[in-house]
Amino acid sequence: KETKMNKTILRVFLAAAVVLLFCGAAMGAAAATDLIKYNGQTFSADTIIGGQGSPFTTENASYSGTTLTLKKNVSLTAGTLEIIAPKSDTPFTINLADKNLTGNNSASVITVAKDAELVVTGTTGKITGGRAEFGGGVNNSGTITMNGGSITGNNAQDSGGGVYNKGMFIMNGGTISGNTALPQDLIFDIKCDGGGVYNSGTFTMNNGTISGNTAGARGDSNGGSGGGVYVNSGSTFTMNNGTISGNEVSNSNTDCGGGVYVGGTFIMNNGTISGNSVKDGRTTRGGGVYVAGTFTLNGGEITGNQAESNDTVCGGGGVYVWAG
Repeated sequence: KETKMNKTILRVFLAAAVVLLFCGAAMGAAAATDLIKYNGQTFSADTIIGGQGSPFTTENASYSGTTLTLKKNVSLTAGTLEIIAPKSDTPFTINLADKNLTGNNSASVITVAKDAELVVTGTTGKITGGRAEFGGGVNNSGTITMNGGSITGNNAQDSGGGVYNKGMFIMNGGTISGNTALPQDLIFDIKCDGGGVYNSGTFTMNNGTISGNTAGARGDSNGGSGGGVYVNSGSTFTMNNGTISGNEVSNSNTDCGGGVYVGGTFIMNNGTISGNSVKDGRTTRGGGVYVAGTFTLNGGEITGNQAESNDTVCGGGGVYVWAG
């Protein structure tokens, strides 16, 4: 009898262990589906549409496979949309279609966590209306692939008006335009860098356009740099075709790199850097490109850029090499 009882207890124990393992696996699977965090709440594939507190409803968006598609313009009134979806062979995707994802003018529109991944698609849709210290439009610590759409109309109070990247950013087309890295009107003696993009990670530009962005400063600061792109020391920006044009650094004590400021490594494999400028400063250098790091040119054009000073110190309308 004692043997039978022991066997029965063993069976019950094993059955309980199996149930616990199953429940644990199920919980792990559920956690793996978490995609976004918004206003302090996380949302999975099952709750991203219509979940309580989610900015996405059946009226303004749909979700299928791993793709969130906007059906209407979406306003993120509660703040930034944080992407926490893990890296995958079929990564979480936001299809902007022709709609806008709009921030509340007090935070980045999108942030991407360190181990997360996001793909952005869409032809004319916009990521807009963001305002933050770093990365008004997008602040990336993970991996982003941009296959279309536009990051436009955002502001950084310090660096990266459109994009602040310290992870991996792959730009396959699309536009980063009309963003600013400028301090608030009543804050003085602050310099801001990277009107379009501030890169402290790895940024690869495969076609696409970075245009019409502005960086600058107010007061007696040393000045802003990188109207279009700021490549920080230790980081790499590779330009494979595409266009960096019409960007500027202005209203600073020292203006550097209207199109691109190179503090790290900038590799240009064809493409065009044109119509950029540094102006309205006491010292202006590098209308197209300012080089304080390593600049490798493998084809392409640098044309029609300008360095214009309010004083007498200016140089390098196209390229100014300080070091490198």
